[in-house]
Amino acid sequence: MGESEGQAARPNVGEAWIFTALCPNTKLIVTWMIGPRDSTTAERMLVDLARRVLHQFRLTSDQANFYPETVSAASGPTIDYAQSRTASVGSEVDASSATRTTTQRP
Repeated sequence: MGESEGQAARPNVGEAWIFTALCPNTKLIVTWMIGPRDSTTAERMLVDLARRVLHQFRLTSDQANFYPETVSAASGPTIDYAQSRTASVGSEVDASSATRTTTQRP
């Protein structure tokens, strides 16, 4: 059985991501989560992060389309949120399309 045949039979095998939250000052890991790259895992990690951080914090993620909604759904202190874009050498990033939202605990 070839690699593509095996992956077709077991589509989620080997599919694990490590989500981490780092303190920019101390470089310590505040929280982490291992799971599929989906909104459920991201929300579990954000809820845990919000429980551990008692003040406003900045959160930056990659361009996964589920992050903005997940950040809004996660409860916790004020979150200053932005999505990071990586540009290749010689390419331009349209700054007007960057996502930045601020959510606050009710």
